[in-house]
Amino acid sequence: MQFEQSLSNRLWGKDDTLWSTDPEQCRLIANRLGWLDSADWMRRHIEAINRWIVPVLRTAWLDHVLLLGMGGSSLAPEVYATLFPRSRDYPSLGVIDTSSPEQILQTDVDLSRTLCIVASKSGTTVETTDLCDYFYHRMKRTVSDPGRHFVAITDQDSVLHGLARERQFQKIFINPSDIGGRYSALSYFGLVPAGLVGVDLDLLSRRVVAFCQHLKQSGNDHEAVRLGRMMGQSALSGQPFLSIQITGIFSGMAAWIEQLVAESTGKGGKGIIPLFVEQDDMVSDTSNDAGSVKVRMQAGSVGCQTGHWDSQWTMGDVYQLGVEFFRWEFATAVAAAYMKINPFDEPDVAEAKDRTRTFIQTHRVLQSKPDYCGEAYDLILDKQTAQGRQVGSQAALYDLFWGLSRSRNYIAILAYLPRFDVVIEQLDVMRQTVVEKTGRPVVVGFGPRYLHSTGQLHKGGPTDACFIQIIENRTIDLMIPDRPYTFGELHRAQADGDFSVLQAKDRPIMRILLKGDRLRSMDRLLDQLSYADDVNRPGKATP
Repeated sequence: MQFEQSLSNRLWGKDDTLWSTDPEQCRLIANRLGWLDSADWMRRHIEAINRWIVPVLRTAWLDHVLLLGMGGSSLAPEVYATLFPRSRDYPSLGVIDTSSPEQILQTDVDLSRTLCIVASKSGTTVETTDLCDYFYHRMKRTVSDPGRHFVAITDQDSVLHGLARERQFQKIFINPSDIGGRYSALSYFGLVPAGLVGVDLDLLSRRVVAFCQHLKQSGNDHEAVRLGRMMGQSALSGQPFLSIQITGIFSGMAAWIEQLVAESTGKGGKGIIPLFVEQDDMVSDTSNDAGSVKVRMQAGSVGCQTGHWDSQWTMGDVYQLGVEFFRWEFATAVAAAYMKINPFDEPDVAEAKDRTRTFIQTHRVLQSKPDYCGEAYDLILDKQTAQGRQVGSQAALYDLFWGLSRSRNYIAILAYLPRFDVVIEQLDVMRQTVVEKTGRPVVVGFGPRYLHSTGQLHKGGPTDACFIQIIENRTIDLMIPDRPYTFGELHRAQADGDFSVLQAKDRPIMRILLKGDRLRSMDRLLDQLSYADDVNRPGKATP
């Protein structure tokens, strides 16, 4: 009881023992609590950001902004770009957070009229580093002064800080070192790209300041504290699924919330698994400047019935976005305090990075004999799932995997494909099909993007998950300047690294290797998934 009564005050006081009693852990946590000062920090730095932005926007050549980053460095700018549609007085904002050659090549902008923002706390994130070099060398072939077209957002004395000085970037924003990536939406990482696309940073800041003042005055009787308490206590009691329904344009926050909650809580065998629920019939369409949030913690259900939400609140215009960022950050930190885990680290992410590095350095790919070899795709089961079982037919393999999946808590579809609209649509159909076949909640992630968000949850969170990884043999590739590997090789190495780590952690995983035309192969896969488990019934046949 004393813990609950003092929780809010201890959090505002940056008491690192809320999450751990280990001295080393406490030391690390103490250097990740700068986000609690977001309101005051914004108030002090907004004017300086605006002083830089105003003349930049007057630059005759500026039509586009490209944000190169991963995880928290890219997802918050993506939310700003989604919620604040482009005005003709401001440049467009595109976010590149992938190693997929096709997706990178789809970036169709005139680089001579583009400003690139390279965003990385450490400056060592492989995707961001490679994207920076790729676009910088392209820019060198396009304009005489490439540095003028680049901005860096990073920590003091990071690798990126040194590179930006060497290449004479137009501007280097040094972010507070005690703010981690997924808690950085209200720092330079989010505010600089937001200001460039026309967000009124002063208004955004005032809303956050007022919210934080109210939160401090309310103590533990505040919706952000109550949300966090519900999340933490429910997860500990065996209800790990956080169903979220967001209406209006604020639905664009989904990927950012997923990353914040999943990566912060998914460790030590614990975790909160975000599920986003479509708007129900009882909720009317909202205008572009209003919306609502409904949340519920539950066990392994795949949805939430209308009227059974544990918490809900309404939002006003888009300038409530800053408030929502802080609300979820605070609630997630509270949830982690109840769960006694460090929400500011990602202890299981490094292993996949190490495996990826090994595949890249040895110039090899993960070779596995297919358990089923078809015209449209091959199927490969992890060794433990397939061991001692007869999977001589496609039907037997599906039956084995679906039978195993039904005994797990949730299923994740991990797609190493370009994140194009048509692929997103097909994967959503696949998600719904798997839900129907298994009755389990299903989440979808694009690699390598999910490695910087839900990837930590998959490896360090609850162990009763099941995975479906989708890859393809690349037909398009892209060289990276001064690298002994291509983007395509990096993309495949990241898929192989993640597969091998999940397999080593005894997570059941099936790999699907698409062949030939991607969309036709996925159509064929969906047809056969729909018939899985029915192939041995009278009158049924595999299509």
